[in-house]
Amino acid sequence: MCFSFRTLAAVCSVAVSLNTGCTARNDIPSSDSTGSSPLFEVEENAADRFMTPETPAPECFDAPDSIDCTITFAEDSIGIRGDGAEVSGSDAVITEGGVYRLSGECGKGRVIVRSDEEVSLVLEGLVLHNESGAAIENTGDGSLVVTLADNTHNSLVCEGGDTVGIHSTSDITINGGGELHIDVGGKSALNSLGAVKLCGGRLYLISDGDGIVSGSHIIAAGSDTTINSGADGLKVTYTGSGGLGYVNVTGGTLDIVSATDGIQAENAVFISGGSLSLNSGGGGSAVMFSELGGRYLRGRHGGYTAGGDKDFDFSDLVSGDGSIVSSKKGIRSGGFVMINGGEAHISSADDSIYAKSGIFIDSGRLSLNSGDDGLHSDDGIIITGGELSVEGSYNSIEGMLVEIRGGDITLASRRCGIVAAGGTQLASSSATDLSDRYISISGGNVSLNSGGSGMDSGGAATVSGGSITVYSGDNDLFGSVDHRDYFALSGGVFAAFGSDGATKAPNVLSRPCLSILADIAAGSMVEIMDNAGKLIFSTVVPSASSTMLFSSDEIVSGAEYCIYADDVLQKTVIATEGISGDGPSGRVTGIFDNIGENTSENQENIA
Repeated sequence: MCFSFRTLAAVCSVAVSLNTGCTARNDIPSSDSTGSSPLFEVEENAADRFMTPETPAPECFDAPDSIDCTITFAEDSIGIRGDGAEVSGSDAVITEGGVYRLSGECGKGRVIVRSDEEVSLVLEGLVLHNESGAAIENTGDGSLVVTLADNTHNSLVCEGGDTVGIHSTSDITINGGGELHIDVGGKSALNSLGAVKLCGGRLYLISDGDGIVSGSHIIAAGSDTTINSGADGLKVTYTGSGGLGYVNVTGGTLDIVSATDGIQAENAVFISGGSLSLNSGGGGSAVMFSELGGRYLRGRHGGYTAGGDKDFDFSDLVSGDGSIVSSKKGIRSGGFVMINGGEAHISSADDSIYAKSGIFIDSGRLSLNSGDDGLHSDDGIIITGGELSVEGSYNSIEGMLVEIRGGDITLASRRCGIVAAGGTQLASSSATDLSDRYISISGGNVSLNSGGSGMDSGGAATVSGGSITVYSGDNDLFGSVDHRDYFALSGGVFAAFGSDGATKAPNVLSRPCLSILADIAAGSMVEIMDNAGKLIFSTVVPSASSTMLFSSDEIVSGAEYCIYADDVLQKTVIATEGISGDGPSGRVTGIFDNIGENTSENQENIA
């Protein structure tokens, strides 16, 4: 169920506004009377197709009030008191719906459920070991509820390549106040062909394969879950339509260390509460980079290498025998990712958050560290609020379009900070319509520290509100702002520091913009003052810079402004309508006329 980004944006009522407040160009997209951008066309019946995730009913969190049958395991026997269960060798077989209390320890014991009615298992000090199949297996059509009795320790140890801790052909719900340890040498710790609902208890899952697998959807609502997996942490395999194929995190905690993806779903990932800690593929520091003396970096992860002839992408890593690296993303969605609450700390060798159809962030707190991209969407990214910190990345935010309307955002990248359809996507594209490739900032607080370009758009870049400060590398192959079409500036506080070689000042303006050349050393305190000595702006630049752009509502045409670095006057500029000073103009270079050529001259402004 992969929706178009326009459909999702329209249904979510996340409107794009690119109105620059000026009329110098009539080809700039502007908002219509409804506040929605014409770039987002509402598809017929879009609302009916949009996915609404399930939240658990209140009873999913409650332990049973009474017990129908008690099953006690021992090394040489299984004791049963009550109806609905029987003994078959070392297995306890449950044939009727009801509530069953399980306790005791057995070296080769199993629990098998064969009922078409709901069965509740209350684990009260249960320790089982098995060497094949599942330690607890539900083969009936009824749902399975596993309650971890308060203050109890329960353990399932499963050896062998085909083992599973708990398997069910229908929904599984976990609740209670006790703890459950599952250690599996085989396929997965917990597996359901239906939904998996984590509503309580403390889970500790170790698996040579996946942690938790669902054929329908996973809800994390109240459990404290720790997973150490040799493959994916949470995995949903459903690929069809019908509003399934998602992970919904509403509460509890998830602490996942995974060899491949931390959370993987074919259609969607929702986060509205809870606390997540994800480490995939060894974390962001597991990818090592080396300079090649030019524009590109060579990346290495274990025995896999990539890069040197184009921008790095984790998926390009190959080993000496030609095998391709597996996905090692923090969150990977084949559809979209929606975040409107909760807290997530993600360290990933691959992208920290990836979505094929779109990423929407409205609130919550995100801390990301990636060996590749912090946020990556094959379509669009819209941020309207919350706190986002990308502590390390190759590119911090990359999508065909990037829209920032609010939030507190801090970005650090080896290459580009915010990219709209840059890199190989742009170089290999034959499309001439640039309307779907843009960066738009209309609100929020953004601080961006990049080793290459700061803002790099394959189409347009617009700043109409908010506060954004860009620090880019002092390297003439990159610029603090680069674009293919235009850079429109009409509002907000905008400051950019970087190189003169590729930086482009706004070429669509509705107010003055200061642009100067000045050699500013790393760590310098930069201050902008008016001729009365009033401080307009100040910042400490983290890297050396040879040019500065600045614009705010406090810059008035005709007034004089002084720019200082560590109290040393760098330039005095009289503001005029448009670009003022001796720095970069609103130029658009001609290198994109030969975009298909793979020469260093024609690649220097491609993100």
